[in-house]
Amino acid sequence: MLRRYNRSVSKLSGDDAEAVARFQEWLRAAGCSASTVRAYGTLAGEFVAFAGTRGGLACCDPATIGAFVATLAGYQVKTVEQKLCAVRSFLRFASADGLVDAACVGAVPAPRSARQARIPSVWIPAR
Repeated sequence: MLRRYNRSVSKLSGDDAEAVARFQEWLRAAGCSASTVRAYGTLAGEFVAFAGTRGGLACCDPATIGAFVATLAGYQVKTVEQKLCAVRSFLRFASADGLVDAACVGAVPAPRSARQARIPSVWIPAR
């Protein structure tokens, strides 16, 4: 059984909350939509909270990222894809901001997801 952790972003404080707020500002400056900024901020907060259980962002390494990815087991593929995309984006920001080592960005896996095939239409409209 995989142990889940508290994903509450509201419990972030100090430097962690500030890092997520700066990340959201970075996303706004990049022209991301309000919903993307909100969703990515929430997901980045989840990752920062998880990293906090393993020594914080300063101690973030590929093993930390692998452990975070392991907590995503059981989620739908698209959910995992979205969470990893947000984490990858946050780590790009954090690397440029000097919060994490640049090697962390490459440690986030990119899951392969097959697009769902279209259901063939058998309905023929009346003429």
